[in-house]
Amino acid sequence: MSAVFGFAGGLLDLGFGHVHSNKLLEKGWGEEILSLEADLNDLLVGEGSVPLRDISDFSYTNEGEPVQVAKFSSPCAEWLPEESKTGYAAVVKPPANIPLRAAIVLIPATGDVGFSARVKQVAQPLASVGVASILPQVPYYGRRKPQDQKSIYVRTFGEFLMQTTATIVEAAKLAKLAAALFPDVPLGLAGTSAGGGYGMAAYPSLLRELETVGEERPIAICTHVSTSRHMPMLTSVFGDLCDFDGLVDKDKPGVETVTAARARVRSVLEHRGVERYFRVLGSSFSPKDAAYTCVLAKHDRCVVPEEAMILPQVLTPYVNKARIVEVNGGHLTSIMRTSKVLPNNILETFGMLKAAPSFAKLAVRGLRQCRR
Repeated sequence: MSAVFGFAGGLLDLGFGHVHSNKLLEKGWGEEILSLEADLNDLLVGEGSVPLRDISDFSYTNEGEPVQVAKFSSPCAEWLPEESKTGYAAVVKPPANIPLRAAIVLIPATGDVGFSARVKQVAQPLASVGVASILPQVPYYGRRKPQDQKSIYVRTFGEFLMQTTATIVEAAKLAKLAAALFPDVPLGLAGTSAGGGYGMAAYPSLLRELETVGEERPIAICTHVSTSRHMPMLTSVFGDLCDFDGLVDKDKPGVETVTAARARVRSVLEHRGVERYFRVLGSSFSPKDAAYTCVLAKHDRCVVPEEAMILPQVLTPYVNKARIVEVNGGHLTSIMRTSKVLPNNILETFGMLKAAPSFAKLAVRGLRQCRR
């Protein structure tokens, strides 16, 4: 029965792009934004997020609620459209009678514009055993969506890349903020689909950010059916969401046809893998206390195996312990089962840290409803 479920999950992935009437990249390349984003990305690769301003104006809009929502000025505000300059994040803390054990930044998957799914599926189960969560809303989504953008469909390739780079920066800065808000506990970065790749890419910057304030924290990273780069837009059914015709310009050398436009996209994405963000750590880097779990779906048709396996290959040298967990199903069915997979894998990853072995027991006893 499980094999049938997994195969059916893969078939569901195949129909993913066909249910969307709107498309990404409908307004072409966005050359000006591409140039701006390249400068920001080069800064992130060369120095990490440290040169960009910290989040110092994190203020709650609904103080005292079980799920608090805060707003802040994005560290990347000068690169973003007006609507995206202000960032938003939900914060979920453990109940007063449960001791704080860790804090984590939970980064959303592509298309997750709000907070409710992550709160219910991941943050609240984690809070019940002592883990506080910060859940960012990424640029170009939700309240941060440009007025003439259709839903989640970023208009240009430049904006698509800008969303990625700004999300990585904000994740690192929010994790640094978590260190201040929740002292003396391990930190974590986790995400589903693209969000997992963003979290992993933020890890090197977070290490540098903590150095600037004299902090050394155990860090857990957990990626859930994630990719190391956006190559699935060319190698999988995710490409059905993209308007490659909108990238064609018959009067512009190099993009006169769809084939040429796809080749240009490939040439950019091939050099945007998560490994580039680790250069800032240098060749002599040695991890102090860090652990990583890579959750893969056996029948994933959105993140193909050769893309999925890049993540553990890249991160394993930069952590003390790493593991791969395979779950049954495809990409979409695995996301649908987030509550049954991600909370426990996050807790088990914290349990792999030298400083926090008790988390492994919490995963087994405290969250049985979330077992795979």
